[in-house]
Amino acid sequence: MQLTASAIYQISTRGAQNTRLGNRLQGGIALSHRFGPKPHEHMETRNHHHGDELDEHAEEHPHSSWDAFVELAGEWEGRQKIDGETEAASGGKWA
Repeated sequence: MQLTASAIYQISTRGAQNTRLGNRLQGGIALSHRFGPKPHEHMETRNHHHGDELDEHAEEHPHSSWDAFVELAGEWEGRQKIDGETEAASGGKWA
């Protein structure tokens, strides 16, 4: 099993016409699991030389596998301010 998380925070500064967009936070967390064998390599066992050692390499043997994951994500955005007045129809959150 593997657990992965991420987060980004954006800070908004004052823009043209005394406008300030809201700050923003985005984040997520996910849990994943691979069903099936782990990927692995098979080394060549017989002596295989052509005078160049670069011919010795590992080849990946294909196997079927499935990955399943569950993710929870969300975002929050602050309200916009235009010339000191907060815009009621701005900002919000979702999950």
